[in-house]
Amino acid sequence: MVAVIKTGTSILRTLRYNENKVQKGLAQCIGAGNYPVDLERITYEMKLKRFTLRTSLNENARSCILHISLNFAPSENYGPEKLLAVARSYINKIGFGRQPYLVYQHHDAGHPHLHLITLNIKRDGSRIYIHNLAARKSEPARREVEMIFGLAKAGKIPKNTEDHSLSDAPAKVLYGKTESKKALSGVLAYILQTYSFTSLRSLNAVLAHYNIAADRGNKNSKTFLRKGLLYKILNEQGKPAGIPFKASSLPGKPTLAFLKNLFRANALQGAVLRSQSRKKVNTALSRCASFRDLILRLGRENISAVLEKNMQGDVLRISYTDYAAKTVFIESTLKNKYIKLRRGENASLKNLKTIKKAKTASGL
Repeated sequence: MVAVIKTGTSILRTLRYNENKVQKGLAQCIGAGNYPVDLERITYEMKLKRFTLRTSLNENARSCILHISLNFAPSENYGPEKLLAVARSYINKIGFGRQPYLVYQHHDAGHPHLHLITLNIKRDGSRIYIHNLAARKSEPARREVEMIFGLAKAGKIPKNTEDHSLSDAPAKVLYGKTESKKALSGVLAYILQTYSFTSLRSLNAVLAHYNIAADRGNKNSKTFLRKGLLYKILNEQGKPAGIPFKASSLPGKPTLAFLKNLFRANALQGAVLRSQSRKKVNTALSRCASFRDLILRLGRENISAVLEKNMQGDVLRISYTDYAAKTVFIESTLKNKYIKLRRGENASLKNLKTIKKAKTASGL
C-alpha cells in the first residue's frame, strides 16, 4: 500500500474534488467517521458544515485540511467493506481516529485507491501536530496495516501510482489560438473547484483574468427570463469574441442553479479566509493615499484590485482577488474607509486637468 498525504487550506476545494468524481460515476463515498448520523443520511451540506464548523474554532490555522490517498496494487480489487476497514485502521494509527473524516473509493485510475479527507483541528480548537507526519506516523501505520490486512508492500507496487493532486492553474484563454470550448471548460473547472466566491459578480472578477465572462443577458432576454447562463470568451479589449456557450452544454453543467448552490456553500466555508483577505486590504487602505497606490501595494501581496467606474470616471466598486487564499470579494467605495482614497483620486484628477489646461494655453 502506498500512502500519499497532502495538506491544504480549503475543505471546499478538497470536498468538491471528490464529490465531482462521485457525480461523474468515478467515485463513491464509502465511509464517514465522527459524523452525528449514518452515511446514508449525510448530505453534501452536512459533510461541508461538519468541517467548516471545526475549522472556525481556530482561525489562525492555515493548512489544516489533510487529503490522503491510499493506493493498492492493481490485483487488490477489494470490496468497499475491506477498503473501509483498511482506511479506518490507517486513520486511527496516524492519530486522526477521533477527527471528522470521509472515505472515497475512486475508480478513475489503473489501480484501486482511496481518498481520505480529515483535518487537524480538535474539538477544543487546538491542533494536531502534522509536521513530518508521513515519516513520523504514516510510514509505521502503513507497514502495520499491510501486515494486518495482507496487503502488497509499498516497495512491490508499480511506481506509476498516480498522485491525485488538483490541476495547476490553466493559462488564459486566447480566442483564435486555442480550441475555445475545451479551453473555456478547463478554466471553469479549475476556478469552480479552487476559488471561493459568493456571487456572479465576484465569479466574473476571477474569470476576467482568464478572458472569460459569465453572462445572464439583459433583463428582457430569453436567457435571463429562463434563468439561463452563457459563458463568453473575451478579447484583449474585454469584449465578447466568438459564439457564447450555454452553461448546460459545458462539462459539469455550471448553470445558474448550480452556481447558486455553490455561492451558498462558499459563503459558509470561505468566511474565515475572506476575513483574513479583508484584513490585508484594510491594512493596505490605511497606508495608501490613492487607488493607484492601493493597487500597487496589494499587487505585492498577490492580491489584485480591479476598479469599476461609472461614465464620469468615479470608482464605484473594487473587486479583490486574493490568489494565495483563493478568495474573491467586492466592496463599495462609498464606505467611510475609502474617503481618503476618493479624495486622493479627486486631487489627482484636478491636477491632471490643470496640467492639460496649462499645456493647451502654452500651445503644447
